[in-house]
Order: sequence, then structure tokens, then C-alpha cells
Amino acid sequence: MVVCCNSPILSKRRFHCSPNITTPSKFLLPPDEGTLEQILHWILCVNDDNSQYLDFLLCYKYLEISALDLLAQVYEIYQDQLNEIISITSAKATHHFESWRIGIFLQKWIIVFYNRDFCDADSCDAKRAFHLLKAMLRTFWKDGLLKEAEELQATIIIAKNSLPQLSHPIRTSIGHNPIALEISSLYTPLQVATQLTLIDYNMLKNITEDELCSLGWNKKDDMISPNINFMVDRWNKMTKWVFTEIQCAQKKDKKRTLKWFLTIAEKLNTIQNFHSLFALVAGLNHVVVSRLIDAKTFGTKTRQRKYHLETLMNTHNNWGNYRDRLKKSDGLVIPYLGLFMKDILVILESNPKSHDHYNGYINFRTLRLLQQILTPFYRYRTQPGSLEPDVLLMESLTTLFINTDKDSIY
Repeated sequence: MVVCCNSPILSKRRFHCSPNITTPSKFLLPPDEGTLEQILHWILCVNDDNSQYLDFLLCYKYLEISALDLLAQVYEIYQDQLNEIISITSAKATHHFESWRIGIFLQKWIIVFYNRDFCDADSCDAKRAFHLLKAMLRTFWKDGLLKEAEELQATIIIAKNSLPQLSHPIRTSIGHNPIALEISSLYTPLQVATQLTLIDYNMLKNITEDELCSLGWNKKDDMISPNINFMVDRWNKMTKWVFTEIQCAQKKDKKRTLKWFLTIAEKLNTIQNFHSLFALVAGLNHVVVSRLIDAKTFGTKTRQRKYHLETLMNTHNNWGNYRDRLKKSDGLVIPYLGLFMKDILVILESNPKSHDHYNGYINFRTLRLLQQILTPFYRYRTQPGSLEPDVLLMESLTTLFINTDKDSIY
């Protein structure tokens, strides 16, 4: 039997659920607290919602256990379940029921972790992970669980033959000359918005749930959350770029430059890139730009266009307008990263991690609150991209003309 290293204290309390085993009603609902083993027992033996498997895996770092030790814990539970079920008369049906749940969990584990954490096949961790998965697979074959074995084997093969799809976004540099009018003469606002979205998507899909839960970005620790810090830095520079271009434009070009940015913001709204949209809205709301608009240089229509975007991205009612729009969006969506960061920070700072540190009791309610945030984030991060890159325009949009003397307003 595999023994987990660095695992928390395990309780011997068992929760079962099968057609032949009666589960106490108080265990049918998710526990508010318990040890890691108790929570895993609920997910694998009681829970009927397959999404719970993925939700739990997305915030496993919160439990301070490695993905490999988590896999070993599941293997232990399966072996313990097998030994206990042998003594039951209708062991075949019961065993199939339990194995189906664990088989689903293993497939989800492979999807979330295998390529990301174990892509180096020669590493000790990768070899151990593959050994555990193969051991589970052999057990399925041996027990006659053909469907579970075939599905698990297919998932392992796909994972081994797939390479990690991580992008390497170009780091934003600071230019010394305005570029807005030059770009606007060569490209439409929709083309600019499309390439900004592609840049954002390449950054977003590099961010893992671990980075969000670690709160390393709150300490600006590049070792813990480099991809989040990179995307935040890009957001800051884009905001500065907007008001710097408008401020430094010739008097005859200020109106044209402001309207150009406003149109790009509207296109970003249309193609559902809310991250860059909010950066442009913040830039257009800078005091430099506000004074220009308040000077009655622009007509009512332009003011209404700007007000419409401001209403969507305002913070009233806990970002109510934006959250409603996000729920109704489908296809490729780039959410505003800052709101994910805010929501996770509130949850982790206002809810204790454990109620009884000595006994290793985990606050499962906090875990479920994290799941509600990380599940949609995982969907946005792994959505297929369908945008065609324009290399020249993308390179231009990574060299932004900004005033480096201004403070960040992120």
C-alpha cells in the first residue's frame, strides 16, 4: 500500500454510499469541516455531482498538499474501500459503484495536473505519478471494471501524447514616441481590439489556480505568482498608455485620439475582452481626459458612449452590472483579472483555513467558496482560442508610449 509523505493526520472515520450501504442522512450534504480523508470520502463515496471532482482539484493548494500526495491519498482510499467491500455479499455491484466515482476523479486529476506538473517524464515525481495511475489501472482490469479501465487508459494516453500548451507573451516595453495615430492610420479599431484580446488570452491561459490561491501577487512575489504579476503590470501600462497618448497628442489630434480609444473600448466590449476594456475605461477616466471631455469639446453622443462603458465596469453593487454581463457571455471571454483577485483575497482573509489545527480539521466551507470562483476561472483559462495573430500589430501593441512618472492606478 502506498503511504503519503507529508500528509495531514488522517481520521479512521469512513463514509460510504452505494446501493447496498445505507449512508446516514447527515453525511449526504458536504461537511463544513473535517480532515482531508473525510472530505475525500465525501467527494468519492457520497457526492453525486461529477463537477465536484474538478472543483475540489482546482483549489487543492489551499490544503497544502501536493498533487502527487493527493493522488496517493485517493489510491489509499480505493485500496481501503476494496478491502472493506470484500466482506459484503453483493460486493460486485458495490465495488463497481465506488470504482466509477474514483475513476472519474482520476480522469479529472490527469486533466488538471498531468501535463502541467509532470511533463518531465524523467523526473521522480512524474515516474511516481505514472506508477500510481498504472497501479490503479491494473486494479481496474483485474477487478473486471472494463469501462473504467478503458476510460482511464485513454485519458493517460492522451495526457502522455500531449505537450503543455503554455504561451510566452511578449513583455510590454516603454516607447519614447506616440504610437496611437500611427497605428490608427494602418489598422481599424476592431483589428486593434482583436490583437489586444489575443495578447490577454495568451497571458490568461498561463495563470494557474495555484497562483491565485497562493496570494503571492498580494506580496508582489514573482516566484509565487509571476504570470499574475505580469498581467497586472500589463494592465497598468495600458491604462497609462491611454491617457498619455491623449495628453501628449497635438491639440488638433486630441479629439481624434480620444475617439479612437473609445471605439477600441466598444469593440473590446463586443468581443468580450473585459480585462482590457476596464484598462481603457480607467485610462479614459483619468483626470487629464476628464478635463478634456468636461470642456465641451465633445458632443452628447460621445459622452453617452463613454458613460455606457463606465456603467458596465463600475463597482456599484459589488460590480453587479459586470457580473451580470459576464454570466450571459459565452464563447471566448477574457474576464477582468482584478475582480478574481479581489474575491479570492476577501474569502481567504475573512475565513479561517481550519477550525482545529491540532486535529487537521479543514474548513470545507471556505473550500467551497473558492470553488465557486475557480471553476469559472478554469473555464475562461482553458477555452479554445480562435483569433488570428497579426505579428506586426502585436509587436506594436507591446511597445506602449507611457509617462513613467505617474503612479500605478491598478
